[in-house]
Amino acid sequence: MIFNNSKKTPYYTQRNNKKRPASACNVTAATQACMITDNKFPHPEGMQPEDFLMELLETKEAWSLLNTVLPGALCNPWNTSHCIAWAVNKAVGQRVCKVETITLQEMIYHIYYGGSVVVGGKFTQSGHFVCIVGLETDQDIDTVRSPFDIDISKIKNIIVDDPWGDYMKNYKCTNGNDVFVPISVFINLIFGKNKVKTSQVYYRAEVA
Repeated sequence: MIFNNSKKTPYYTQRNNKKRPASACNVTAATQACMITDNKFPHPEGMQPEDFLMELLETKEAWSLLNTVLPGALCNPWNTSHCIAWAVNKAVGQRVCKVETITLQEMIYHIYYGGSVVVGGKFTQSGHFVCIVGLETDQDIDTVRSPFDIDISKIKNIIVDDPWGDYMKNYKCTNGNDVFVPISVFINLIFGKNKVKTSQVYYRAEVA
C-alpha cells in the first residue's frame, strides 16, 4: 500500500523563494510540513510563507538562540533544526514542531498517524533538508499499534517532498513532489550507520 500525507497539499519549491533560493531547503521543507499538518501561519501579504520563516531566522533573536543551543556554531540559524523549529512555532503561535532524536520506526509511525518529519541528509555534498510525507509498504497498517510494530523489511520506498527537485533523477528534474526513495537508499542518506536521527517532528495542531 501507498501512504501519502501530502496528497491534498500543494508542493513547495525553494527555487522560487526570494530569500536565498539556493539554500532555502530548510524553510521550504518546514513550510511543506506545516501545510501537511494543517499548521498554516500568517505572513505578510505578497510574501511567501517560506520567505517569512527565513526572515524570522535572520533576526537577532534567532542568532541568540543559535549561540545558546550551539555555542560557537559556524552554521546559520536557518541550517539548524532547533532554530527552524523555533521559527515555525513562533510563526504558528504554538508548539507544533519538536526536535526529537528518533528511530526509523518512530519516524514511520509518526507519518502513519498524520504527522510529518523534516530531516537533513546527504542528498547533496553540503547536506539538504527534505520533508518526509509517506511510504510504500507491503505491511497492513491495521496491524500497527506502536513504532515497534513497524516492519522495516516490508517497506519498499519512503516518499519525500524535496524542495530542490528529484534526487532519484540526480536533480535533473526540478519537481520534487512525491519522490519515491528506495528504503535502502533512504537509510543510507538519512541514517548512515546510526540507529537514530535528530529530526523536526511536526504535529497537527490538535495533538501538539
